[in-house]
Amino acid sequence: MCLIFIIVGIVPIMLIKHGILTNYQDQAVKQRISIIQSQSDLITAQISKTDYLSGEKSKITDVELQQMANLYNGRILVVNKEFRIIKDTDQTDEGKYIVAEEVIRCFRGEDGQSYSRKNGFIEITIPIYDAQSKEVEGVMIVSTPTRDIRKNRDDLNRKVLILQIGMGIAIFLIAYYLSKMLAKPFEKVTKSLSRCRRAFWMLISPYRTTLRHSSLQRPTIRCLPA
Repeated sequence: MCLIFIIVGIVPIMLIKHGILTNYQDQAVKQRISIIQSQSDLITAQISKTDYLSGEKSKITDVELQQMANLYNGRILVVNKEFRIIKDTDQTDEGKYIVAEEVIRCFRGEDGQSYSRKNGFIEITIPIYDAQSKEVEGVMIVSTPTRDIRKNRDDLNRKVLILQIGMGIAIFLIAYYLSKMLAKPFEKVTKSLSRCRRAFWMLISPYRTTLRHSSLQRPTIRCLPA
């Protein structure tokens, strides 16, 4: 019975723990995507008002892109309508071309958001519209790891684990106490039955002894020869 109480008490705690951690990570990722999206919209709006996509240099834009990439320990690419990378905050792929499904969809005016739980990466594609024609003239790609989110999740996991252990001990003690309390009536019934059984045997014991002696004192019949 004690085991049943423990299982019924601990299983819900484990499920709640899993739900808390999963919900935290999902909400943290959604919030991160929302913040990056808002900051990216400001930068793309600034780019659309200049000839940055045509190769015109802008120290202000470069600094803002680099600061944003450093803030999230990530990487930002700016691609023009020829699919040429005109800005790479890592400065490794500038001048190269990128033809990816996410970029093509973004040139159609579709924002792209993807999160890889396995690899721990967020990737966002934001279209850059021309200020006058309102057509998509470029794409901004933001890639950022989620190591800090995972670290916070691990810290939360440790705290929840400590709470889980404490609640587990409390549930064990409560279950042990309740099982003892519920078992007391059965122990009383068992003791009462034992007393009744002893009293019954004590009551019939003299009769059993008399019957035993009677069987031992039966007369012996001898047959005399004719």
